[in-house]
Amino acid sequence: MIKHCRVILVIFLVAFSNYAFSEYVSKSKFNKSYKCISTELGGYNHTKNGHKLTAFTGDVEFNLTHISHIRSEAILKYPSYSSISDPSEARTKFEEDKLEISSVGEIILEEYSYFMRMSAQNPNDWIHLMADCYATKTDDSSFLNCTAGGRGGAAKVNLNSMIFTYANMGSWHVKNEAGYYGDSSVFAFGTCKEYYP
Repeated sequence: MIKHCRVILVIFLVAFSNYAFSEYVSKSKFNKSYKCISTELGGYNHTKNGHKLTAFTGDVEFNLTHISHIRSEAILKYPSYSSISDPSEARTKFEEDKLEISSVGEIILEEYSYFMRMSAQNPNDWIHLMADCYATKTDDSSFLNCTAGGRGGAAKVNLNSMIFTYANMGSWHVKNEAGYYGDSSVFAFGTCKEYYP
């Protein structure tokens, strides 16, 4: 009798410990994060007399962070999850609420499996979690279409060739102070590489 109780107790403890201490595992079909840097940059400067096409100096740099790599600090600051103290629980809940996976034939579509963050933004801030990406995967190709939200722009990335296009429409359309005709409209082209946040 005691032997049977010990066996039952051991089975219960093993089952409970696997449940209680299980680690977060993403359901996404993707699993890498990327850093993207422009090699060509240009666009339009807006003036009182019109718009001038020009090449710009500097670069556009952004990160495409997979949902499994989002920093716990950012998730725990997100208003919907700020009352959760356990990072693994918050991450699991965040993915349950955000990630949407569907398929059409051989095409896998995911929304909110990636988040676009301009490299100058703090990765521990939750605001970049408002940005979204659509990830598409087939047997032979993968693409990301992302927006950074606000004035962050939008990017399209070919994950096979690791090249991207980026656009930020600027703010010419917004009524500005006298003598200022809005932020430039920017177009950039460049490459991405795998990134470990």
